[in-house]
Amino acid sequence: MFKLIGWLLRHREKLLKFGLVGGMGTITNLSLFFMLADKLKLPDVPASIFCFLVSASQNYLINHIWTFSEQHEEAVSLKLWTRYLMSSVAGYGVNLGAYMVLVHAWAWPYKVIPQAFGIICGMALNYASANFLIFRNRGAVEG
Repeated sequence: MFKLIGWLLRHREKLLKFGLVGGMGTITNLSLFFMLADKLKLPDVPASIFCFLVSASQNYLINHIWTFSEQHEEAVSLKLWTRYLMSSVAGYGVNLGAYMVLVHAWAWPYKVIPQAFGIICGMALNYASANFLIFRNRGAVEG
């Protein structure tokens, strides 16, 4: 427990940045999802996948340039973007799973509400994969 608290304190700036970037991505995701699923009545899963791709791409660019810039020397690239998206798929799976459970368990006035909850559920997994797999410092072990 004390190791976890120490780690959180040492990485609080990066966690704050990641949270802010994730918040911007969440706004993008939920705005698009509201328009596509709630207003245009497009099917949930394709709308959710599209929103994931747009917001994850936005998050990749901002995290690359701002959040994790001191951890890597790589330029923005199609290869790194693809790795970022692939690592985010697990978080998206958690997101979609939570969404599907909530949508089928209760009647919601707007589908964007369970979508928001699903995003929150996948966020921790996305941070871990971005920090330790995508933007890791190749010359040092993150502690």
